[in-house]
Amino acid sequence: QRTLKITRSLREQAIYRLELRPGAVTDFWGQSSLDTLLKTWTTSDRKSFGNLTLRFNNADSTKHYHVRVLLKDKPPVATFNYAGASSYTDELKLLPSGDYLLEIIDDRNANGRWDAGRYDTKQQPEPVSIKTLETLRANWDLEADIDLGSLF
Repeated sequence: QRTLKITRSLREQAIYRLELRPGAVTDFWGQSSLDTLLKTWTTSDRKSFGNLTLRFNNADSTKHYHVRVLLKDKPPVATFNYAGASSYTDELKLLPSGDYLLEIIDDRNANGRWDAGRYDTKQQPEPVSIKTLETLRANWDLEADIDLGSLF
């Protein structure tokens, strides 16, 4: 609800300007924008990004997993859920270079997020495992094999 997705192909190293006229955007409460919103940005070239291939192995096919891909000190780059398979592969393309972490949650109630425990019902929090990946460099492809059997 708070994301504007531009589906047009963008050129590398180009300057773009987005202009939203009054009334073009409506918020959660049904209020329309009163002012023109302007956003200008410059695209980078493909060589300044890297690709990440994640291969999960030895997973318990009866469990649900929620995975968050994190760039250190930033919001999640990607999140996904998977269940019903002992192995799974996901490719993330055109990521900024940097140090990435995987936060893997054994999602016991299959709701797609981490749940804290409940003292009154003696329910334990869902287990979380953090895996540090190699540094992703610009114009590189990084492959990571994660053995879920050894994490949980």
